Amino acid sequence: MMQNHSGNEHTALNQRLTLLLVAKEQPDFLRRALKYYSDFPCSVVVVDASGQPDADIAGTSGLLYVQHPALTEASLSARIAEGLKHVTTPFVVQAPVDSFLLADALNAALSFLEANQTYGACQGYSLNYQAHVDKVDYFRRDRKTCEDYASDDAGERVSSFMGQGLSLLSAVTRTELAQQWFASVAEDTELHWQEIGHMSYLAAAARLRILPIPYALHFTPGKDAEQRHGA
Repeated sequence: MMQNHSGNEHTALNQRLTLLLVAKEQPDFLRRALKYYSDFPCSVVVVDASGQPDADIAGTSGLLYVQHPALTEASLSARIAEGLKHVTTPFVVQAPVDSFLLADALNAALSFLEANQTYGACQGYSLNYQAHVDKVDYFRRDRKTCEDYASDDAGERVSSFMGQGLSLLSAVTRTELAQQWFASVAEDTELHWQEIGHMSYLAAAARLRILPIPYALHFTPGKDAEQRHGA
């Protein structure tokens, strides 16, 4: 495994990593997310696809707030692409506002990518959650898999990784790769194919690493969780 200890850990986190939060008509979730990440000192870009801007959020110091009417009907990829236009750090991680990415895991993924220049994206393992009035249910999202896709052959990496089915939408990713992919997605592409295309693109573009650590909680609403996870 190629190592490149560049000393980036001495550079401020907000110059190394941007958190891109995506919301649509979710003011409470957005506020909760901003509070949750408030102690994680990275750069923050909020893409709000709501019909009306949130003046309070827009006026919050320490973040860049992006909102305009065209985003309301735009695809997820188009919203992410819009946010990526405002990212200036070398690494980015995208999350919906109802997800929780773990700070220690983000730091670990970022450090791995900074030390290994031939890798394009890195993440750990995630769970899904479903919130009720009196409880929270958790569902396994990612099964343990091969954790290092290091082949020099892009086709072999794609074949190996796509057989595992791990979404990379919230992986820490080199910004250049993320910008290239999301700017190229056709507007009418179904969400399912957007996600599959993103996985395939990253596997073809560079090596991938799955760390053996907890990484994130992702929200799954209503009956979708039971149907998806067999509960």
